[in-house]
Amino acid sequence: MYEIVRMGITLALLALLGVMAFKDWKTKEVPVIYLIVSGAVAALEMVYLLAAGQMLQFRLGISGLLLGVGCTFISYRTKEKIGYADSVAIGIVGTHLGIWRMIGVLLLSFFCVFVRVVLKEGLHKDSLKKSMPFLPFLFLGYLGAGVI
Repeated sequence: MYEIVRMGITLALLALLGVMAFKDWKTKEVPVIYLIVSGAVAALEMVYLLAAGQMLQFRLGISGLLLGVGCTFISYRTKEKIGYADSVAIGIVGTHLGIWRMIGVLLLSFFCVFVRVVLKEGLHKDSLKKSMPFLPFLFLGYLGAGVI
């Protein structure tokens, strides 16, 4: 039963993160309702983990959430150079995956950002002066390192 619930949560978060990534790419902002729904899914998973007695997964989820809290603090201190939606999404996905898998997702996401910057810099010299949405890369990282 636990594996079926976990797969459903994985697919729900993947779909929500995909929609948020698309919105972020197109408009450079994420509707708060998607963050609230994603957070509710992650919170329900944490309640389920407690009820099912999965204490190791629960602790890993808390550590992944703390990673998102740390990113939110960085967002605050840098006056949102890293967007709050990005930080909250990191916390939500981290709650589901745990800190170690979330670090893998972030590494793959940063690699995708690196590839895009290198390709974009090769085509346009002034392209790095603009901000870039991060959620599409977080989605790719989650798809590559978190789901597979």
